[in-house]
Amino acid sequence: MFRNYIKVAVRTLMKNKLFTLINVFGLALSMSICMLVLIGLKDQLGYDKFHPRPERIYRIISQLTNKQGNSYRFATSPLPFANNFTAGYDLIETSTRVYIPGSQRAIGENNRQFVINGAFADASFFDVFGFPFKDGNKTVALKAPNSIVLTHAVAEKMFGAGVDAIGKTIEYPTWGNFVVTGVLAQPIGKSHLDYDAYLSMSSVVALEKAGKLTAMSELWDNFFTSYTYVVTKKGISRSQLNRAVEDVSTKLMAAQKNEGSAAVQFEAQPFKKIIVGEELIAAARNTGSRSKVWGPVAIGFIILLSACFNYTNLSIARSLKRGKEVGIRKVSGAMRRNVFFQFIIESLLLAFIAFGFAFLFLRVMIDYLPFIAESIPQGFTFDWSVFVWFFLFTLFAGFLAGSLPAWTLSSFKPVQVLKNLSNVKLFGSNGLRNSLIVVQFSLALVIVIFTLVFSRQFDYLAN
Repeated sequence: MFRNYIKVAVRTLMKNKLFTLINVFGLALSMSICMLVLIGLKDQLGYDKFHPRPERIYRIISQLTNKQGNSYRFATSPLPFANNFTAGYDLIETSTRVYIPGSQRAIGENNRQFVINGAFADASFFDVFGFPFKDGNKTVALKAPNSIVLTHAVAEKMFGAGVDAIGKTIEYPTWGNFVVTGVLAQPIGKSHLDYDAYLSMSSVVALEKAGKLTAMSELWDNFFTSYTYVVTKKGISRSQLNRAVEDVSTKLMAAQKNEGSAAVQFEAQPFKKIIVGEELIAAARNTGSRSKVWGPVAIGFIILLSACFNYTNLSIARSLKRGKEVGIRKVSGAMRRNVFFQFIIESLLLAFIAFGFAFLFLRVMIDYLPFIAESIPQGFTFDWSVFVWFFLFTLFAGFLAGSLPAWTLSSFKPVQVLKNLSNVKLFGSNGLRNSLIVVQFSLALVIVIFTLVFSRQFDYLAN
């Protein structure tokens, strides 16, 4: 049966070459744009998938409200929070802090000098997060003061390819010497925590006392340079955690004597909502808000919808020619579902033909349009998972485009269409076709308006 459906679909598409060409071209263009959007979406949803216990990891975020009632939400929290919270509440299995002092110049072997984007982190950092090690012991790598863990790429830059970096020294002109205690393996996935090096947090206090770092380790009013992550014990819910976090906020406000101080409120943000979550001040790089992630998806869907409506309009316009075919099939014993699936198979076949051209258009855009190439995530490759996404998307596009024509044409009654097809009413005379044309033009306007608004909002947020 399926083989017969394919044969009939191929013959129909070959017989109506202009119809096929118009729909393949329209679907291919819209699908190429949607595929570009899917690449970005897959990249965003692929962050931080390799860490253990993601369902129990939370980032502590801060909200400051000034006397005028203006609230500001930060992805960061004060450095003392983690130690205070872990000691005071029996909810936490472990915690870690990430302190960002800014990029610094570092000197490696043979006077190799590079600016390194590093972060101070607690010894428990590699217990909370699943960054794989190439060399060194992750349990003790950041335990001793003046220890440093490098990424594989930075270790090769500082000491040369193939050189064992463990035990070697990196000199920071500002902070002094740090001993390499670990080298990370090649990343197995992307993370919002993307630093060149991780330095031991136990070094911070000594550097502060020596005047080499601004004293931040005991300040509760520094909300700009450090992130706090906690791993809850099994069975602890987010609401339980937030009640304890709010208690810390209450105690902090009670301890502040200055009436002009901003009101502070802490909150536990689920780890899975860091990448595709709310827009926060001082968020780590590589994080995106919901609007940045889902805005392009909405635009792509509207563009695809417009192409699908075009297919629907043309299919219904051809109903006069296909009506007798439907009537003869039904008289010959075909059920409505058989006719429905025939038209769905035809639509899917058209969608997969369009997919071939869409992929070709996509490669041309990436290779010859610089602004498109810049939007492709760094390190992206067309692996099998990408083609799985594209395959599922093509199925969706085919069903979306063909479902209404298939439903409408399969509803024809054989006696009516064989006697006089002009008497067949599609939702009331020409109402359906007129409605679809109006919707199609409306979608075109929505695409233009949506794109302009989204572009301006994105520029505003970026600047």
